Amino acid sequence: MLVRGKHLIVTMLAGAALLLVGCNSKVDREHYDRIKTGMTQSEVESVLGKGKVHGGDVSVGEVSLSATTIRWSDGDKQITVVFTDGRVVMKQQRGL
Repeated sequence: MLVRGKHLIVTMLAGAALLLVGCNSKVDREHYDRIKTGMTQSEVESVLGKGKVHGGDVSVGEVSLSATTIRWSDGDKQITVVFTDGRVVMKQQRGL
C-alpha cells in the first residue's frame, strides 16, 4: 500500500511540473510580436530563451547568404527566426 501511495505522489508531482512548464511557455503571440527585424540573436534569446538551430547557409538562384535559422516550439505552436550577419531578417509563426 505504501508503494502505491508513493507512485501516486510522484505522478501528481510530475503532472504539476508539466502544467508549470506549459504555463511558462514563451511561444505565444505576445512574445512573437516583440521580435523585430534588426534585433541581435542575444536580444531575441532574451525574449524567447534558447531555441534550436535548424540550418545554415541559404541559396536562392545564384545568390547565397550565410544565415542561421532558430526555432522555438511548444506542442503545435512554433516561432522561427532567420538571422543574417547576427541580426533578424525574417520571422514566422505557426499555431499562435
